[in-house]
Amino acid sequence: MSDSIPAGSYLIRHVPTGHVLFDAGNNKLKAEKRDEGNPLYREAQVWWIEPIPEQQKFFDKAPTLYTITQLAQEKSLDAPDKKHLHLHKSHGAPWQLWKFERREDCKECMYSGLAIDRGNLNRGYESSKLNLHLQWELVIPMSSVPIGWHQLKNVSTGNILSHSYPSSLPILISPTGPNHTSNYRETWGTQWTIIHNRALVGGNAVASFQIRNRLTGGFLRARGTMDPTIPTTMEDTVRAWQTCPSGGEKLWTLELDGRRNWKIVEEATGNLLGEALGRSFGGGNTLECSSKQLDPRRSWKLVPMEEVDTNVTNVRFSLAHAQDVVETKSKT
Repeated sequence: MSDSIPAGSYLIRHVPTGHVLFDAGNNKLKAEKRDEGNPLYREAQVWWIEPIPEQQKFFDKAPTLYTITQLAQEKSLDAPDKKHLHLHKSHGAPWQLWKFERREDCKECMYSGLAIDRGNLNRGYESSKLNLHLQWELVIPMSSVPIGWHQLKNVSTGNILSHSYPSSLPILISPTGPNHTSNYRETWGTQWTIIHNRALVGGNAVASFQIRNRLTGGFLRARGTMDPTIPTTMEDTVRAWQTCPSGGEKLWTLELDGRRNWKIVEEATGNLLGEALGRSFGGGNTLECSSKQLDPRRSWKLVPMEEVDTNVTNVRFSLAHAQDVVETKSKT
């Protein structure tokens, strides 16, 4: 396959059976039918696939290598030997890196890949014949609330939500010019994923979500109090932000407004998450969650990181083209 797989959320579907790769718990993998209606499978059957950063420095002539990660548990598809497949905490070792090849391009090669044989998921080998057990396809998942890494962009100000350290407040900052694609750690402070609560802590919640930052790994906490305004003092920071998922059922729900922007609703109070006016902290504006009244400051856009990456690529192309023009003129 050409180097054209954008970072994003995918179903990994087995071509012969139509079954999708599935996190079965206890670090085990299975393949079974897609179940969009079960909230437990929202994350368990969807995978974040992205190319590794700085690949050109270390793997100049190799095909593009990717990581395949289950976002809720932050575990990657792991193949430490030629027989075993499981999930393991993401660490970037070679046995967590994958390449994608079009099957018609593989002729007499001996290729070890993900396979289903007689219902079992394993490592498979392909010789001269195309082996259907090794054929998979990437499918964009359909979900009422988007899955994957996003920027949370305030509709009123255009600022994006950012987090730098577990001891600091999440703040809204002005977007800067794109310098890196989403697989680079420099961009992770502004990346967020929305995870169904049941995928993290179980329970009976059917519409509650947790919101996690990619850089710090912390969760935006729903206060669940009569005065839920997210505080601005350092001593209260820990009560507005935590580094482990909440075990409570009252978290966040997400709804679309009439302009198809997102409302992020504190489930306990019905208040809307928004950008505070006239309150700043650490170089950005703070959040508030103290009103049910719909307002552009309390509306959000979930910007997929695929879209951000496209902007980065376009800027790089424009700069390279401009440089070529300058060099051509200087030679003439």
